[in-house]
Amino acid sequence: MPSNQPANATLLSLVLASLLGLTSLTLLVLNPSASADEFAFRKPLIGSVFLAICILGGLAVILPKECNSLFGLQKRSRSFSFHSASSGSQTLKGHHVDCEHFLPHTIKAGGRVLCAACSGLFLGALIAIAGTVAYFFLALGFGQSVWLFVTAGVGLVALGFAQFKFPGLARLLVNTFFVVGAFFVLLGVDALLQNLLIDLYIISLILLWIMTRILLSQWDHSHICRLCTNECEMRNREGLLSASHSVESANDD
Repeated sequence: MPSNQPANATLLSLVLASLLGLTSLTLLVLNPSASADEFAFRKPLIGSVFLAICILGGLAVILPKECNSLFGLQKRSRSFSFHSASSGSQTLKGHHVDCEHFLPHTIKAGGRVLCAACSGLFLGALIAIAGTVAYFFLALGFGQSVWLFVTAGVGLVALGFAQFKFPGLARLLVNTFFVVGAFFVLLGVDALLQNLLIDLYIISLILLWIMTRILLSQWDHSHICRLCTNECEMRNREGLLSASHSVESANDD
C-alpha cells in the first residue's frame, strides 16, 4: 500500500482528462468524421499493442517485484501479492495491511486472502486477451452489435473509476469489468471506424484510464490511513509524512 498520497491537483487533472476522453470517445462514435484507412496491418498491429498492455498488466499482478525492479519502481511501490505475507512487524494480507478498514479490499479463496482489485484486474486481462486474439487475429466479427460494445465499454470503464466504493467480490467484478470495458471500447471503435490513428488514440486513452485508476486507488489507501484512529506502523508513517510536508510548507513560506 503506498504511503504517500498523490498530489490532489495531479489526480484531479487525470480524472478530468479521463472523463473528457470518455466524452470525446462518445462524440467520435456518434459523429464519425474519419474515414476507413487502407492500412493492411491495422488489426494485427493494434491487437499486438493491446495484448502487450494486458500481458504486462497481468505480470505486474503476479510478478510485482520483478516488474518493479525491471522498470525501477521497487522503491516507489509496495508489492502486490496473491497470498498473505509479512513485512517486518507489519502483516500483509492480499498485499493490504491486516486491518479491519482494509477488509473490503480483500476476498478469501481456497484458504488464501487475495486482493480483490488485483484479482479482478488479472481476470479481466485474461478475458481481454482471449477477446483480442479472437477479434484482431482470428477475424471474429460481431455484426451490428459493435455499437453495444462501445456503449457498454464506456459505462464499464467509468464504473471502474469508482471501484473503491465496492467491497469484496463486487470490487473484484468491477475491476474485471474495467479491463473488459477498455477492450470493448477498442473493439467497437475499430470495427466502426477502421482507422489506425483513431485506434492509436483509443490506446492512449486506455493508458490514461489505467494511470488514473492507479492513482485513485493510491488516494483511497492513503485516505483510509489518514482517517484511521488505530495505532499502527502504516498510520504512523502517514503521520510522519504529513508532518514532514507541513514543515516543508512552513519553511517555504
